[in-house]
Amino acid sequence: HERIGKNSRILLLKPASPQALQGAKELQADFREIWGMSLPILETGGAGRRNGDVLIASPANSGDYDWGDSRWPPVQNAEGYYLNASSSGIWVFGADDRGTYNGAQTLKQLIRRDAEGVYIKPVTIRDWPTMEFRGLHWFGGPQSWPFHQRMIDRVAAPLKINKMVYEVEYSQWDSQPKIWNPTRSTPKDQVRKTVAEARAHFIEPIPLIPTLGHTDWLFENGQNRAFSADRKNGHAYDPSLEESYNAVFGVMREAIDIFQPKWFHIGHDEVTTFGDFLPPAKVTEYFVKDVQKIHAWLAVKGIGTMVWGDELLHSTETRSSGNAYTLEDAKKRRAGMPKDVAIADWHYRGDADYPSVDLFQKGGHKVIGCTWSQPKNIRNFSKSLADQKAWGLLQTTWDGYGMRLDRVTGDTLMQYAAYVLAAEYSWNGGEPRLGKLGYNPMDAFLTFWDRKPDKAKAQPGFRVEFPAKRAVNDPARGPSANRALRGDDGFTLAGSLASTDNPASLTIPLGGREAKSLRFVWGTDFSVPVGTTVATLDAEYADGTSATLPIVYGRQIAAFDDVRTRPETTGVWTGESAAGEARERRAWTWANPSPAKPIKSITITSANTEAAPMLLEITGTK
Repeated sequence: HERIGKNSRILLLKPASPQALQGAKELQADFREIWGMSLPILETGGAGRRNGDVLIASPANSGDYDWGDSRWPPVQNAEGYYLNASSSGIWVFGADDRGTYNGAQTLKQLIRRDAEGVYIKPVTIRDWPTMEFRGLHWFGGPQSWPFHQRMIDRVAAPLKINKMVYEVEYSQWDSQPKIWNPTRSTPKDQVRKTVAEARAHFIEPIPLIPTLGHTDWLFENGQNRAFSADRKNGHAYDPSLEESYNAVFGVMREAIDIFQPKWFHIGHDEVTTFGDFLPPAKVTEYFVKDVQKIHAWLAVKGIGTMVWGDELLHSTETRSSGNAYTLEDAKKRRAGMPKDVAIADWHYRGDADYPSVDLFQKGGHKVIGCTWSQPKNIRNFSKSLADQKAWGLLQTTWDGYGMRLDRVTGDTLMQYAAYVLAAEYSWNGGEPRLGKLGYNPMDAFLTFWDRKPDKAKAQPGFRVEFPAKRAVNDPARGPSANRALRGDDGFTLAGSLASTDNPASLTIPLGGREAKSLRFVWGTDFSVPVGTTVATLDAEYADGTSATLPIVYGRQIAAFDDVRTRPETTGVWTGESAAGEARERRAWTWANPSPAKPIKSITITSANTEAAPMLLEITGTK
C-alpha cells in the first residue's frame, strides 16, 4: 500500500489549472475532515517528490515531467484521467483540465485506513466517460440553497456530474414580482449561489423555465390572466398574444443574467395532457411556432434551445411518453423543430430499448435521455443511449417544487439514491448490470451524503454457531448459492409460502457471552408491506431477564430481491439470481440494552407471514 503519513503533501505541477487546484482543495478537505490528516498543497516543478505525496497534473504542465511511463500520455479522451498509486507515489493526470478534476474525485474514493494508518491500495486506472452530457435535474424552493450546496459538494461533483438543469420558474423575478409563491419560489440570491456553486465544481448550469404548457407559475396569485389560454385556472399562456411573450421573455432575461447559459431548457412537455386549454386543432401549429419563436430569441443571444420530447412523439412510435394527439401531429411537430434544438427525451419505465432516441437523432437533433428513479430504467436507457451514441443522460427529480435537506433521507430517498446510478451508467454506458455493480446505490448515496469522520477500528468479536442448518437452495430467491458470507447454509424459518417443514422458531445458545451488539445477516424469501412484523427477537439473559423486539419488514429485514436501502440495515453482498435479477444480503445490528449481562440465548420466532425469515449469520461485538 502507498501510505499517507504526516509528511505527505499534495503537489500541483505549476502553473496549476483551476480544475487541478479545486481538485486538490477537495482532496485536502477529505483528508482533514474524514481521515484526520493535514496535507499541505504546494505548487512544484516536480522536483523533490517523495513517497506518500500526491502529484496532480494537467496537460498544460505535464509535458516536461519525467513520468517514467513509456505509454505516456496514457489517456487522451475528453474528461479522462490516469491515476496510479504505487511504491513510487500517487499520480493523477488529466487528459484535459476537467479530466484532472475527475481524477481527484476518484482518488478521494480510494482512501482507506487499516491498523497501520491511512493508505491507498496499489492501482492503475485509465478512465474516461462514455457520455458527454451527464446531468442532474432539480428544483429550487425557499430552503433550497443548503440542499443544493450539499448535493453539489458531496454528491454531484464526486460522482463526476457535469451538467445541472435547474428548474427555476418559481423564483423571485423583478419583472413579475406578484407571482411569488412562499412555498415554491426561490429568492434570487439563492439561485445565484446555487449557480455559482455548480460552476465552482465545473458543473455547467442550465436554466429550465416551462413555456407554453405547465405555465401555472406565470399565473400565480391570479396574475397575468389576460393572456392565459385558460382564463379560469391558468395552465397555459395564449401563444397568439404578444403579451404572453413579453412576460416570458422578461423572466427569461433575468434567468440568463444569473446563469449566463450555453443552453436554455424551455420545457414544452405534457402540453396536451392537462386539458384542452388550447384548441386541439391548433395545438400543433401553436407548439411549433412557440418553439421557433423562443428558439430565435435565444439564438440571437448565442444560447441553445432544449425541449422535452414527449409532445414530439405519438404512442405508436414509443413505448412510453408519447403525448402527441396523432401520429401526423407528432411528425409535423418534429418537422417544425430547428435542427439545433436539443431533445430531452424522457422515459421512466425500465423498457428493453428506447426507439425514440434513433427517431430524434435521424432528425438531426442532439438527444439527452431522461430517467427517473427506477434502477432498470436508468440502466437500460443508459445502455441504449450509449449504443446509439447519444449526447448523454439527465437524471430527473420530481420531489415537489421545494428542495430541502430533510427531503433527502425521507420517503423519496430512492429518487436521490438514483443519482448514483445515473452517474455510474452515464459514465460507463449502461454497464455493468445492476446485479454486478458490487455495491448498493442507496448505501453509496448515503455514504456520500452523510460524509463523516472515519472512526473505523478493530474491536473484539465472535461468530455465533447455529445449532442446526437448514439449506436455502433456491438461487432465484435465496442467496445460499453464493456462500460469500459462510461456508455453510443458513437457516429458514416458517412462512405462509415456505415449506411446511420449516420450524416456527430458532433458539441459538450464546453460552453466557457478553455482547455490546449482535449483527444479523438475513433476509426473507418474499416481500410484504413495509411495516409488517415478520418475526420477534428474544434475548434471554443468564439472570432470567429478557429483551424482546419485533422484527419489522422494511426496517430490520427485507426480501433478498428488495434492493431498496433500509436506514437501519447495511448491504454486505450484492449479486444476481440465475435469471440475472439483482439480489442483496443486508445486515442489521441489534444494540444490546444490557451489554454487561451475559446472554444465555437468542430466539427468533417467525410471524408466519409470506416473508419467511432466512438467517445466514450472526456475529457479536464484546
